[in-house]
Amino acid sequence: MGNKSAIMLMKRDEILKYKVKTPCYECNGTVTVALFSIFLILGCYSLIEDTRSVVEYVLLGLLMLAILGICIFGVYKLVVKAKKERQFFNSIVILSQEILRDSEQKKSHDYITLSASFIIEYRLEKYDRDWWEEKEYESISAPYRTSSGDRDVICIVNLANDENFRVAKQNYSEFTWDRLKEERKKAKTYFSSIKKNNEKRWASAEREGKRSGVKAYDIIDELDDNWDKRQKKEKEKRKIADERAELAAIQIASGRCRFCQKKIPRLARKCPYCTADL
Repeated sequence: MGNKSAIMLMKRDEILKYKVKTPCYECNGTVTVALFSIFLILGCYSLIEDTRSVVEYVLLGLLMLAILGICIFGVYKLVVKAKKERQFFNSIVILSQEILRDSEQKKSHDYITLSASFIIEYRLEKYDRDWWEEKEYESISAPYRTSSGDRDVICIVNLANDENFRVAKQNYSEFTWDRLKEERKKAKTYFSSIKKNNEKRWASAEREGKRSGVKAYDIIDELDDNWDKRQKKEKEKRKIADERAELAAIQIASGRCRFCQKKIPRLARKCPYCTADL
């Protein structure tokens, strides 16, 4: 989530002027499939050159055609999948623009601008799957985990009214109405769960406040602070574990103690010179 704050977010006017792009496919996957098919075909061709049997010629020729067909089908699936994905997120951007133009929803403009800018930055411009699929930790206010990107889509669809959907449909021919209805249903469930969870928290805090004489606000603030501290500790633990794993990999690769830099057995658990635990 750290890279979220690192980017320059788009402004409201920039989002309103954003032109949805023609659906395209990810070139990396296509290039990989194409290179793989070329190497396989060249391999089969080299085998054909080494043989003189007509039957083997025919079988290897059929194998080459089969490999080529599979590769073409794979590229086609990549193109179709990425095209549908791009169309869907184009639809979300168009919907965001309609909400931003809606004078009755001025209170939600800042949040829509934030969510739409992330969708444009990470899904339409970068195809950044890692960020999109990154999971949020369970918090006190969220009853279940939601991916970083899905949360932005859910909030946009939840804030849209029927008029927004109607105008967006007119403005964009590829508006994926069925999927948006699914997202809207998911949004209602998501926000309903959060509301119930918050109500339970507040009721529990009030009961605890009556018993202990502490204000409910103070109890909830303390719970939030404790959760933040736990998250910070977990983050520090993961960072230490990652650093240790990196140092261990360096030790195994170099065959040296990472403390005294003397040559040691690669799988040693303790340095024979400085006695450091490895």
